[in-house]
Amino acid sequence: MHKFASPAYRSRTIEFYLVRLFLSTLAVTLLFFILIFQIADIFSNIFKYMQNNVGLLSIMKTMYFYIPKCISNSLPIAILFSASFTLGTFYSNNELIIIYASGVSLISFLRPLLLICSFMSIFSLVFEDRVVIQATIKKKELSGALIDVKYSAINPTDVTILGKGKQFIWNVSMFDAAQNKLIGIVIIERDSNGKFISRINAQSGEWRGTYWHLRSVRKFFWINDNLSEAIYSELDDENLNESPDSFKGGGKPPEVLTLAEAGLNIRLLKSNGLPSSSTEAEYYKRFAFALTPFMVLMIAGVLAGKFKKNILLMSLLLSLVVATVYFVIQMISMILAKNDAIPPFLGGFLPIFIYSCIILFGFKFKRS
Repeated sequence: MHKFASPAYRSRTIEFYLVRLFLSTLAVTLLFFILIFQIADIFSNIFKYMQNNVGLLSIMKTMYFYIPKCISNSLPIAILFSASFTLGTFYSNNELIIIYASGVSLISFLRPLLLICSFMSIFSLVFEDRVVIQATIKKKELSGALIDVKYSAINPTDVTILGKGKQFIWNVSMFDAAQNKLIGIVIIERDSNGKFISRINAQSGEWRGTYWHLRSVRKFFWINDNLSEAIYSELDDENLNESPDSFKGGGKPPEVLTLAEAGLNIRLLKSNGLPSSSTEAEYYKRFAFALTPFMVLMIAGVLAGKFKKNILLMSLLLSLVVATVYFVIQMISMILAKNDAIPPFLGGFLPIFIYSCIILFGFKFKRS
């Protein structure tokens, strides 16, 4: 017993048993919550699918593209349930008491799970940015096609931006990111006082490295207080040098913006003096959500040993309550941040700060 309690010695058998029980429970729980999210999505669209005579294979294809998003949403809840169930099982079998009596603290005992959840936090951030967003785009496009609702996130539509220096206002019907091409262009030119100088309507535009080459152009401008019009088959103007990157984030909903695109969009908004609180809050929320696997494990540690009976039911109830409270706090904080009532950073991280205080308070007064 004394040998087990020594800081230089740890029981690999106990650690292996803990990790095996946690991961096996996590795998089953993750599948369960993925199924719940899939069923909820199907039932929310079932009448639209029936009205448009959507076949089973097409529905299953949308379910396939929805799996990454389901994994992202389910992972924190599944980790909390698995950790609560694992620690509850240890406690109900009096194994946790023996571990405490051996001189091993709860934090030390949870060290393997802390490492796993730290890795999952990093995985969650990368997985969301590299996989979930692309799958969400494909799912939305496919679902839109099946129910006759046009959707495009790869090529943003109806994009309006204020150009660098606030001299040009750009509105494009569609931006083709693959070919750096604009479709349906309207450009308003203003002077330093914001007064109208000219308007350009163009059918399309191609990026030539430093400026946009426009085709099928109509230009309206003032000459001696008279509004004049000129028509060009092609127009090259080096002043029309707005970078294609400026159009990548425009017109896209926040959930389909990568971190790089969101960061670029924030810088563009700030440089043009436009409100950026909403975009910033969504940007920070992405990082905050990635921390939830680590946070929920600590919450499970705080509540370890609080219930000895009905472990399965109590673990599930605990997971749902904690997840519900988290998302309610996040919803409120995001509304406040988007209305400039609190800083955008706090809008994204307020639930993490609150749960961190609860965890610190809980461990401080927890009796091993």
